Amino acid sequence: MAELAHLLDEGFLGSRAVLAGGMAMRLRGSARLTVLDTDLSATSDGQVTLDELLDLLEVQEEEITIVPERVEAKVELVQAYPVRFSFRRPPAPLSRSQSKFKVDLAGRELALAPEMLLLRHDYPFALGIEGIEIPTMHLIEHAAEKAVAYGIFRLAKHYADLAFLAERFRGQVEADAELLRELAAAKFAANKQRFPIVLASQRVDDFGSLAPSFRTDLYLRSLEYKWRSEIAYLGAADAQHSFEQARALVDEVIVPVLFPAG
Repeated sequence: MAELAHLLDEGFLGSRAVLAGGMAMRLRGSARLTVLDTDLSATSDGQVTLDELLDLLEVQEEEITIVPERVEAKVELVQAYPVRFSFRRPPAPLSRSQSKFKVDLAGRELALAPEMLLLRHDYPFALGIEGIEIPTMHLIEHAAEKAVAYGIFRLAKHYADLAFLAERFRGQVEADAELLRELAAAKFAANKQRFPIVLASQRVDDFGSLAPSFRTDLYLRSLEYKWRSEIAYLGAADAQHSFEQARALVDEVIVPVLFPAG
């Protein structure tokens, strides 16, 4: 979160990139714990060199230091890892493995204008950055990205985020169902170019081909197993989902929106 505040101060967030991924879900109110990576999506003006991103990510403040050790270019992605941080007075004991995170800057341009969301967290202590607004990927575009990512890779974190959207933003998701499907189809096409071998091995040709990931018991049983070790929450119990609760939400809201004919 300190990194986000720094990138906003530097003018990078908003003009050249917006927040996406699990941290964006946190700003929308999700309690899912996500501290190991930060996902950004570039705007049309978001091209950045590797050296420039190294400089942008470095923070030297009185209370916290953040230093990226390595930045590399991948397919439609620039990744910084590890990005190490240290506190002058740590709020809790941290091991070396806990004192690093990853930053992914996706090169694909946004389809919808971003939204400004208040920086929020559920930690029982102040971070000194409360009250600022972060440019964040539009909710419907974010839902489309999560749907495609889960459909292809079947990761528990994407399914958990879809369940959160189904519960907290059902009205908006259902009202913008057609737009969501259009964006999902376009994002699937982009991923088909980016991951041709993965998608060819799964024998999927279009977004509709991902429906089995949401409906097949074999895939969902595997997902339930992953859920136990990969999904954790912060805060009150009423903000958390068991796998059974998440599946019920996705089945009731997300699946009919994504695959209405089935």
